[in-house]
Amino acid sequence: MKEQELNKTKTFSVRLDRWLYDKLVAASGIKGKNEYIKNLLIQNLNEQEKNNERTTDEQLPGLLKELQLKDEIIKSKDQTIGVLENQNGFLISEFEKMRLINEKLLMPSQEEQKEKGKQWWHFWKK
Repeated sequence: MKEQELNKTKTFSVRLDRWLYDKLVAASGIKGKNEYIKNLLIQNLNEQEKNNERTTDEQLPGLLKELQLKDEIIKSKDQTIGVLENQNGFLISEFEKMRLINEKLLMPSQEEQKEKGKQWWHFWKK
């Protein structure tokens, strides 16, 4: 940090339990409470930054592998969906063919229609 930044200090008030306050005063010794607490905070923050960087660097290969695996799963699911859509289309067309065949088979012949003297759709009514 620049010297100007070091000289521009701000006040930070914290309420501490009595036991913690006494422990900090005892540990600060000759340095003084403010300087000791300031150094503790700086040290802790620097360690957290290093741990975050280390954790990120250590996790990166695992995360990349997981991402690739999920991409493969998505591609596999997309292929499965495509196959199922094709099968669905085929089954719908087969169903329509069967429906038309059934209608032709169930419809009475023209001779039967003439005998009964009714329209063919009235044939089923009795």
